[in-house]
Amino acid sequence: MEIITSTNRWRWLLVIAILVHFSVILLLGLSRHWGYMSSIYDLGVFDQAVWGALNGESLLNTSLFNRQINWLSFHFHPVVFLFTPFYAIIPSATWLTIAQALALSLAAWPIFLLASRVCSSKKAGLLWAIAYLLNPFLLNAAAWDFHPMTLAVPFVAISMLAVETKKPYLLFASTFFILLCKEHFGVMAVGFGILWYIRNKSWKPALGLMLIGIMHSFIVLSIIMPALSPTGEHVMLSQGLGQVSRYSWLGGVHERGLSGTIISSNNCG
Repeated sequence: MEIITSTNRWRWLLVIAILVHFSVILLLGLSRHWGYMSSIYDLGVFDQAVWGALNGESLLNTSLFNRQINWLSFHFHPVVFLFTPFYAIIPSATWLTIAQALALSLAAWPIFLLASRVCSSKKAGLLWAIAYLLNPFLLNAAAWDFHPMTLAVPFVAISMLAVETKKPYLLFASTFFILLCKEHFGVMAVGFGILWYIRNKSWKPALGLMLIGIMHSFIVLSIIMPALSPTGEHVMLSQGLGQVSRYSWLGGVHERGLSGTIISSNNCG
């Protein structure tokens, strides 16, 4: 049996805090869903997308237009493919709620390690981790259905830790997962490259991350999403689609719409 000393006491306290946090936000998410309070935006669309991926309809979505579309044309979330093996066991949106709660809670661990290193104090590391767990924005994200972006949170923390500990391979691996979670996260990869150079004065990993981020943004926003979109361009950069065309003012996009399209006002950003 391990003897609890002043060295590992803070780690055990953090483990308890993570377990309590995970239990609370998981219960919150499940009770919301089981109480019929979850919405098609955003839990429903991802439940349908994963079900579609499992049944030969790649990331199916039928909530935006009066036709079937691939969800990647609206938001780039290929990370949801990772849920297909779990849906093969039990097709349930519960998997999404569990994953979100787990990701948000476990992110406290790399934050603890990072803060302990920077502050040279495990007590300070615990305080920073607790502050993260109690952040109202985090709790709000946990309470409102499911968003694939939340799965990137622990990997963002790991990336920061990798920069501080000078571990480029860990940084590249965590950044790769982050890029699977949203179309604009290529900008974050560029930021990590800049941060790596500022912190470690090493240009090769920095340049590699910046190039990966730029290529990801270009390929996803200019090639993949327009190719899958029913408008021939990024859906939210298209015009004539009501509230969905929320970014159509960017870049002078040409007027384009879908005849007969039924658009519902929603909050699925």
